[in-house]
Amino acid sequence: MRLYFLSLHNYLDFGSGAAVTTREELLALSRRGHKVGALCGALFDGEESGEEELTRTLIRLGITSRRRVTTAEVDGVRVRFKEYCFNDSGIDSTVIIPVDERGFETAWSHESETVFLATLDGMPI
Repeated sequence: MRLYFLSLHNYLDFGSGAAVTTREELLALSRRGHKVGALCGALFDGEESGEEELTRTLIRLGITSRRRVTTAEVDGVRVRFKEYCFNDSGIDSTVIIPVDERGFETAWSHESETVFLATLDGMPI
């Protein structure tokens, strides 16, 4: 079975009971031989959120990520994202963060959310 977790909120948010439970379930499915993936944003509960919190969390877990800046376009709307790709104990994960033209993190907007959701159409589920 293939299973993908999709959310603007990050499943590595240890301050969120829902995120902790989601990660535990994804890890359990992976251990049972299922192909498990996550595509999410870097929204965390609490005051700390975004790229800095994601980086701290990955360091704490000892996870190395591949990073790149990419541009996605849907219906003429172009949005730049920074992608963090990594494997979390069997969960193939991509975290996307909207960035400006200089590569600095920006807030999620209607346009970036639209592009995020449109990318789901091309996912190999």
